[in-house]
Amino acid sequence: MSTRHTAVAAVAAADSGGGWAGYGWAVKSGWSITMRAMRWVDGQATDLGRFGGVNPAVTDVNRQGTVVGSAAGRAIRSRGGALEALPTPAGFSGAAAEGVNDNGDIVGTASSTPPGTRGPR
Repeated sequence: MSTRHTAVAAVAAADSGGGWAGYGWAVKSGWSITMRAMRWVDGQATDLGRFGGVNPAVTDVNRQGTVVGSAAGRAIRSRGGALEALPTPAGFSGAAAEGVNDNGDIVGTASSTPPGTRGPR
């Protein structure tokens, strides 16, 4: 029995210099799906991977190629060809990077759930 693989990609953000960032999915037979952060420049793709084994959500990219987003309740960015977590502000339990400018300044959101409570049902 052979294993069937399918690759799919989607762009989530574009920089102002002709580059894009988004997702690449590897779909194996049996509905095993792995999503990875990707960056494309001049038709060449760079696989930035996953964050801690979790599928990342890409939200923006700047001209220097810094990709930002979130994974596992953490704000993330790309650095040196891989994803890394950004610090979560004190008093918050989660964060997401929403944008990055060409100077590398990152904006986003932070959230918290008080201990012993649950989110909406």
